[in-house]
Amino acid sequence: MPLTNDGRPQEWFPKCIFLDWKRFWKGGMLNVVGLSNFGILQHFFWLRMQQPRRPWFFSVMPMGATLDERLEECRVLARGIAFRRGRFHHKPIVVMNISCPNTGEAIACIGDDVRRMLGVFDWEGLDVVVKVAVTMPVEQALEIARHPNCAGIHVTNTIPWSELPEDILRRVFPDCWDEDLEEWVSPLAEFGGGGYSGKDLLPMVARWVYSARQMGMETSIIAGGGIFSGDDVFHLRSAGADVVSVASPVILRPWKIPGIVVAAWLYDVVEKRRA
Repeated sequence: MPLTNDGRPQEWFPKCIFLDWKRFWKGGMLNVVGLSNFGILQHFFWLRMQQPRRPWFFSVMPMGATLDERLEECRVLARGIAFRRGRFHHKPIVVMNISCPNTGEAIACIGDDVRRMLGVFDWEGLDVVVKVAVTMPVEQALEIARHPNCAGIHVTNTIPWSELPEDILRRVFPDCWDEDLEEWVSPLAEFGGGGYSGKDLLPMVARWVYSARQMGMETSIIAGGGIFSGDDVFHLRSAGADVVSVASPVILRPWKIPGIVVAAWLYDVVEKRRA
């Protein structure tokens, strides 16, 4: 996404985001937004000026073409945070994103690769949350979660257009069927297809979280995807999520955000009283 000098989108309606206004109430959208930002040094400067008073998340995605390059990126990040740690009230929690489909790189950061990258943060004592897609097999996520440096698993990210189930395509993007090609063509095909986010992700994420808990995942789980109401918060928390994250409703249902936040707070209050 092209940005202005002060970090805002250059376009009022960015071409890298697709929302079918005729079917706004379907609650789904596509985006091909990758890593639009000014780089790690600028973010360190902003954080120093803002001085966060609470623990904060620093989201990154290793982009190197080889494992060695990705490991070096992790080392640079760890050293940069360690060098500036004394300037912050709280050390950050690093969110290592290994599931964004929009960066133009093949996502091969699974299994042993992720565990080796987690090992880089060991000597700096940083907590790392690994962000995975709901399409990742739970068994792979379990192996990652068992690493001593993994403080949690964050599920989910957008689902690549090529992996969308046909029922979602028919419901949210019925105009995208190409009769001549006899296939579904993404409205963002010129950018690579993009990733889907929206309310259809909720049951998929809930099943993933439930399966992870049933298979023995003990680490914290941050679950997001398809949360459009307070009931959705309770649904994911009941499935086994420790925390919920919200993104799509900020664009698709902004007036529901206060209710979602209150529902998350109420769930914690009820759970504490039960305990």
